[in-house]
Amino acid sequence: MRLTVKGTAILLLLFSLLLPAGGAAAEQIVVDNGKIENGRTLLPLRAVAEAGGSDVTWNQSAREVTIVRGSTTVVLPVTGGDVRINGQAVPVNVGARVENGVTFIPLRTFSAAFRLPLSWDQASRTASVVYDGTTVIVLTR
Repeated sequence: MRLTVKGTAILLLLFSLLLPAGGAAAEQIVVDNGKIENGRTLLPLRAVAEAGGSDVTWNQSAREVTIVRGSTTVVLPVTGGDVRINGQAVPVNVGARVENGVTFIPLRTFSAAFRLPLSWDQASRTASVVYDGTTVIVLTR
């Protein structure tokens, strides 16, 4: 097939309409071990945080997880108690917990701590968190 200059320009224009405003294709990362318990969506913390570019560390002696994303530091004790966001205590009604070596945290706690948009699709039981153009999709069981 032979394309003319006009035909090539039209194809490029149509292709550019498929791209987000930034010009690069939006990335989607799927995490498949989320869960729902007592009406709350729980995220596997390390998988979701690192997928969005956050740094995650575990302090065994204090039994807490620290997540750093940009200028925000969130400390989550898995023994209960308040979440600390940039040093300020924030009460939560459901804390983080460890199950089979995976730390889980409620979706709303995570998105609120980092001020990230989130969505929930009841039909597919799928949660989504958006980080700077990367959508992390969490499949629940």
